[in-house]
Amino acid sequence: MLAFVMIAGLAMAGAQPASSSLQDPGDTPLAQRVSQIETCLSAAEPGEASSCIGVFSKPCQDTPQGQGQGQGTVGMTACLGAEAEAWEALMVKWLDQAKTAEDMTDEGRSSLIAGQSAWETGRRDSITVYAGRQGTVYRIIAAQWWLDWTARRALWLNDLAVGPVG
Repeated sequence: MLAFVMIAGLAMAGAQPASSSLQDPGDTPLAQRVSQIETCLSAAEPGEASSCIGVFSKPCQDTPQGQGQGQGTVGMTACLGAEAEAWEALMVKWLDQAKTAEDMTDEGRSSLIAGQSAWETGRRDSITVYAGRQGTVYRIIAAQWWLDWTARRALWLNDLAVGPVG
């Protein structure tokens, strides 16, 4: 859901979202992308959960669609956005679990909710640093940044919800 805020942020920088005529890497069902991440996490070595960031987007970028069929920026940002959307879904799931964790105090829950809201505002506002910058490389950098920040927050929430992964 909020991964599409990234696309809006990219549009502010002059990027065009992947057109419907391009076979969008995001056409891979969200549940399949989420499952791919969860499978990676379950196999991750202790302390290596972050190695799962890029598990979908990196191979996606090696496909003809991920290269944008001659429009590399469009394809690459579509791959990155598709994975960010999956991490976003996991982040929401793990936030809900963390809020209801048996050992979460009322004070901790209030802090978590306020902190998540502030984090989301910071994430959304930070993407505007790329607004108006010239060059397509900024669109790719922004998409990679959005993915990385979302995935790392999701992993932190998972640690709160169920304990450290990997």
